[in-house]
Amino acid sequence: MLAVATLKTTHLHILFVSSAGVATNDFRVIEDRGRLRSPRQGPDGLLYITDDGGGTSGEVLQVSPVVTP
Repeated sequence: MLAVATLKTTHLHILFVSSAGVATNDFRVIEDRGRLRSPRQGPDGLLYITDDGGGTSGEVLQVSPVVTP
């Protein structure tokens, strides 16, 4: 899995990569939060990313998996 933050289009993409190094799926998981920066995995295994707040104070966002039945 690879997390990619885009500044201009303000999206967080989660890419799944095959063992051959080919991206197999691309999910857009965060939109319209302003510019996104620095996706990092925390010690708890979850993904954290900062935004610029769209012109206000930025925030640290926690990205956690959604379990579907």
